[in-house]
Amino acid sequence: MISQISRRCAALLALLGPATGMAATVTIVPSTLTPNVGDTFTVTITGDAPNTFAATMGLSFDADKVAYVSGAALAPWNVFVKNSPVTANPTVIDIEAPSAMPASPGVYNAAVLTFQAIAAGAASIVIDDDGGFVSGWFDADTADYIPVTYTQASVTVVGVEPNITITDSVAPDDDRLVPFGQVTEGTTSPTRTVTVTNSGNQDLVLGTVALANPLADPYAVVSDTCSGQTLTPASSCTVGLEFAPVASGDFPDTFDIPSSDPDEPSVTITVSGTGTAIPVPNVWVTDSVAPTTDNQVPFGSVVQDQAATQTITVANEGTANLTIGQVGMANPLAAPFSIAGDACSNEVLAPLESCAVQVRFLPTAVGPFSDSLDIPSDDPDTATVTVSVSGVGAPVPVPDIAVSDSVAPAADRLVGFGDVRLPNTASQTVTVANSGTADLLLGSVAATNPLAAPFSIVTDNCSGQTLAPAASCTLGVAFAPDAIQPYNESFDIPSNDPDEPTVTITVSGSGMPAAGGSSGGSSAIDLATLLALGLLGLAARRRLGPGPDLMP
Repeated sequence: MISQISRRCAALLALLGPATGMAATVTIVPSTLTPNVGDTFTVTITGDAPNTFAATMGLSFDADKVAYVSGAALAPWNVFVKNSPVTANPTVIDIEAPSAMPASPGVYNAAVLTFQAIAAGAASIVIDDDGGFVSGWFDADTADYIPVTYTQASVTVVGVEPNITITDSVAPDDDRLVPFGQVTEGTTSPTRTVTVTNSGNQDLVLGTVALANPLADPYAVVSDTCSGQTLTPASSCTVGLEFAPVASGDFPDTFDIPSSDPDEPSVTITVSGTGTAIPVPNVWVTDSVAPTTDNQVPFGSVVQDQAATQTITVANEGTANLTIGQVGMANPLAAPFSIAGDACSNEVLAPLESCAVQVRFLPTAVGPFSDSLDIPSDDPDTATVTVSVSGVGAPVPVPDIAVSDSVAPAADRLVGFGDVRLPNTASQTVTVANSGTADLLLGSVAATNPLAAPFSIVTDNCSGQTLAPAASCTLGVAFAPDAIQPYNESFDIPSNDPDEPTVTITVSGSGMPAAGGSSGGSSAIDLATLLALGLLGLAARRRLGPGPDLMP
């Protein structure tokens, strides 16, 4: 609101007289001219003005016939209650024009006010131009006085008239919507109730419910105390509705309630509901071996006399309880398969619940095995699920010693060194490998059958070792002959090989003369002996002197 000083200045400027060709109009337009007692209605105030300075309009009304409820100004106007402090039922409303209206003339909504009719009779709603300190409107540019023409309004509250009010049993109860929600197909919903009340002060005559706009299946009117009835003021009647879908899906519909209400001769009620499928159980079987949904449980290779276990899971993926029968009763498992644990037989699974069956494979022989078992239930589509099981009995893992050497043929367990000249030494390698399926435990090499000279074990990476399958170790064997003769020897390699706990390795070789000596065999030996004897005789003569047989 403009300041008091500004208003007084504007009042003084009014003495200058009206501006040529400038004027303003204010019009009051009620939304209805004949509201009923209890009804609410709106009053729209429209201003058509040039570029005004400022003005305040006072809105007066017959407060014993109509009551002010609320008001909303449409920019750039303001609305406020003149009473201070604000009372529950003010009698005057101030509406203030802005301090700067648009430059060009035009129609501007000043405010939309809401009233309620409270008593029968005529009620005036008028505006005077002295709501504030300024009497009249002024040009914002020149401060010239602008004459204002007011078009006033009045309403007549109708006090004797029926009034239909509809509520229902589903909150919010006054929205004229009756939702049934989800209802299983083939079943019937609980009854929903629509209540018709005469909130007027004259008898309300009702027509036939749902006659002009009847309900279609799956809806039905199951009770009706309203059709053709006359309701005195404040009395009521009811209509009962049911929803019985025979299929899945949404079913929107409407029906009408006719009456003698002059403002609303026909009320439309909207109903809605969704049919859902009949709950049924659905068995779903998986297992612990991928792919998990093929109803096949392969155990693979399992060592003879050892057990392996896999899990079969039974779940209810349906919408009703699933009852499981005795697992494996009609089609039981036979050895080497068995049920090791059963948490499913004769159980009832709620939707999304599950249980487990443990299946064991214990082969007592080597070879392939297969079998199957049944899982019965009350699933209407799959009364029995058959699960196949399979497995292979594998031999018991055993170690197997394999010995080779660096002299061909490598696997004959004979290590031949051949001829070795004195004083040389020759070496060969013996390799010990595990060609079995279990760990090979090696004992002390050559402990019970040691090598004798001129043979020896110079390196030993095997004694006391454990060889995993396919692993190996080596022994280094040397031959250093000290005489010109053949040699033969052997040594043992102990292990836990059940078929061959001891492997014997034979070694052989011959001592030969040193390089440069005769290779004539026994003749070379005789020659060496004679040479030695001759050297000994010569030495003796030198010590004793020449004998008589050597004198000249």
